[in-house]
Amino acid sequence: MKRKKCLPLLLLMFLLALVLAGCASPLETELSVDRGFSGKRVMSCTFSQRQLNATGMTLSQLLKKSCPKELSWSVSPADNGEHCTLTLNFSSQQEYVRKVTSLLNAGTRRDPDYKRTPFVLYSTPDTVLTSGCRLREDFTSADLLEWLIDAFDDASGHPSGIVFEFTKNEVVTDSGQPVAVSKFVDLNSLSAEAVSRIEIETQQKDDSDTFSRVIRIVFPQHTVNTLGTSLTNFLRDSLPQGANSVWSEKDGEQIYTAIFPDSDLASLQKATRSFFHSDQSSLQETQLNESSSPTVNSRALEESIDLSGFFSPGSNTEVRYLFTANSYTHLEQGSVYGTGAWVKSDKISDHRVFSYEGKENVVRLRLVLSETHLIDSVNVSMKQNNDGTFSREMAFVFETEKSHDGAEYCRQYFNSISTTSATAAVSQKGDLETCTLSMQGTTSELTGICSKLFGQKNVISFAETQSTFSLKNYLLFRDDIVLSSLLGGANQPTPLNYTLTLTAKEAARLPSLEYTEYGRQRTLKASDGTGVFSFSIPSADTSVAYDGSSYNIGGVIVLILLSLAVIALLGGVFRLLLRTGRDPWLDDPDHCAQALEEAKKHREDVFRRRESRNSRL
Repeated sequence: MKRKKCLPLLLLMFLLALVLAGCASPLETELSVDRGFSGKRVMSCTFSQRQLNATGMTLSQLLKKSCPKELSWSVSPADNGEHCTLTLNFSSQQEYVRKVTSLLNAGTRRDPDYKRTPFVLYSTPDTVLTSGCRLREDFTSADLLEWLIDAFDDASGHPSGIVFEFTKNEVVTDSGQPVAVSKFVDLNSLSAEAVSRIEIETQQKDDSDTFSRVIRIVFPQHTVNTLGTSLTNFLRDSLPQGANSVWSEKDGEQIYTAIFPDSDLASLQKATRSFFHSDQSSLQETQLNESSSPTVNSRALEESIDLSGFFSPGSNTEVRYLFTANSYTHLEQGSVYGTGAWVKSDKISDHRVFSYEGKENVVRLRLVLSETHLIDSVNVSMKQNNDGTFSREMAFVFETEKSHDGAEYCRQYFNSISTTSATAAVSQKGDLETCTLSMQGTTSELTGICSKLFGQKNVISFAETQSTFSLKNYLLFRDDIVLSSLLGGANQPTPLNYTLTLTAKEAARLPSLEYTEYGRQRTLKASDGTGVFSFSIPSADTSVAYDGSSYNIGGVIVLILLSLAVIALLGGVFRLLLRTGRDPWLDDPDHCAQALEEAKKHREDVFRRRESRNSRL
């Protein structure tokens, strides 16, 4: 019974295998490079006639319509289908990377925001330690041909289901002999003297933009004995300018320590390239705007180090990397790059120290650093102008010793986001330095600027209600300030000082000012006529409001004119009655008879009450 139940499942798997086999297209690659990285990449694939029939086009027509300009192509007949050869020519590694980048991002099925940057390592060290070739890529030929699958899908009007089956992948270097590699090109023909361990320690200095680095190369005693003075001379010549070195011994091994001078990232990258004899090493910083704020500098530090000049596959070399952030920088995340993807690492301690251990001769690491500049206070000044606009200044005040150039970072942050609508400048007074953000415009324009810089909850509004028949005009002013979450957890709470200055005309209306403090409503008494209102609260979140009023001269005149018109109308009617001597109501016979009857009853009632009183007496 169980056997019968398994038959449908086996049949389904067999049919699925047939479908997949029918859609698989064989793919072959041969990458040829010389020592200067000039050469070509030839990719060959075959498609069945059934796959081509679904498009209603020949393979030549399909390629003519869709093939990117980075590739040249040719087509030839194949058994029950057609065979195409696609060639990518290049004269340098830079040109190769540029063309590969374009091909990787040519697929229309990708998200519009998708952008893939390839990693290509090509190293040909020739030193006393290592010689040979190292070529490594983090993409495949199938990745470079996704645009071709898109072309089949678009032409047939439905997913073609085509997948590439790698049948051959070879690399040809100076030796002229093809070397088989996996679908990811990874050629390693290095030969070297044994190196036990490579240790790289990097420390961020207090100014955040300067770093120190120490590199230790641990040699077995056998390597030192074999190479002798040639090794010593090689290491001495590898030292970058300004660096120092020292030899030491531990556990029967010889340790060469290179101490680099403190430097910025660009100088550190140059020194690292020089020491490891490879221009493939890189060290760069990327600003993370989505997680940065006026007081929080969030950035990614990405480093790739080519150790091929000190590394051999047979030497079983260990690699250790240690990064230490300064005391006020938070190490948010560390990642190690594998083949085609970044993998998060849990090797972070105290939110400051990142460590890595491995046995790869190419180390690629990515660190996310968050630096909070401690702020003393925020001062907001809002001034009403006679032309209906407002001038607004937002001053972010830092203590020089605690903030670590916080005002300058704040200035760069604002000016990088808003280059024309608002400008930021730095000033210093005593132990305080201030970044002042200045802007001017209508409340609608200021709302647009503040929402962009501080978030959508920062809204400013000003409106005046007018009516032809109203005795008063009413003003409504609102200023919502929400900054606490933006300034970072270490800056909570941040004191806020607020000043509102009205024009003389507005000050005469004597508005009352209201604001919130931790969500509670506060009222500020009317000013003494100067039109200046000021308050301070311990948190940088508040909602400022005032309601002003003034007499509507036009409305008053209209109501007076209407009243005069009504009085004049009634006076005219009265004069008309006097002139004619007639009362329309009394002149009516029915009305007169009714009046006489009521008068008679009244007299009789008075007479009865009088008689009753007399009888009692």
